[in-house]
Amino acid sequence: MSKRILTTLVLVVSTLMLASCMVMKTSTETIRIETIAAQKAGTAKRMVIVWPGYGDDLAALKRSGIASVIQSKLPDAEVVLVELPLPYLMQGRGVRRLHEEIVSPAKQRGFRDIYFAGASMGGMGVLLYEREYPNEMRGLILMAPFMGDPAVMKEVEAAGGLAQWNPGPAPEQLSRNNMPREECTTSIPAFFTASRTPS
Repeated sequence: MSKRILTTLVLVVSTLMLASCMVMKTSTETIRIETIAAQKAGTAKRMVIVWPGYGDDLAALKRSGIASVIQSKLPDAEVVLVELPLPYLMQGRGVRRLHEEIVSPAKQRGFRDIYFAGASMGGMGVLLYEREYPNEMRGLILMAPFMGDPAVMKEVEAAGGLAQWNPGPAPEQLSRNNMPREECTTSIPAFFTASRTPS
């Protein structure tokens, strides 16, 4: 193997390892958020919590401009951007921690109209929250939510659809091993019954 090829391989592997360390953060860290106050000071009556898509961080959410879009329609809303790395969900603690660290304190501050918004993996996260805390939110805003693992989707198709599919008993806790099945079990039926938007 030439020195040039070896050097290239080392650089590629190093880059991938660094990227994985950046994305796969430990789920013991405090969930990072950024709060965008309502457009008029002192007028916040509702809150919109935005889940990240796969691989998104706070910087990506800010660049997306989603906070401005939300506040253009809901100027009285406080927008909370959430950085929730995948390990938080994969280890089964992300939904509970988001509830305890963000939702409960918001309610203690007096917010009653709280909405969740999420795209792709974030949309799936919104539905997982609804599964654990049904009707806790005033509304759900789902943008092309991730609907589950392709292997499980094929299983649903082979069974003849959702009505005939038997996903088996629900696990006591979400984990890396049961997450793909639970994504599909939760997301597809919930998508048709829980898509509620602000009025």
